[in-house]
Amino acid sequence: MVFSLSKSLTDKLKETAKQHGVTLATLIQAVWGVMLQQYNRTDDVVFGAVVSGRPSEIPGVE
Repeated sequence: MVFSLSKSLTDKLKETAKQHGVTLATLIQAVWGVMLQQYNRTDDVVFGAVVSGRPSEIPGVE
């Protein structure tokens, strides 16, 4: 599934993340967790994300 967010919504999400001291990715993951919680009608939600664990300053890390 592919979808796009408007610049306005993206800017609002970035500002919300900044206000809470988290990255945009962390904010989106939190929203995903709440959506899963509501959809499944449960207090327990588990999902994962793959990370490299390497600092982003390493050239070519991506």
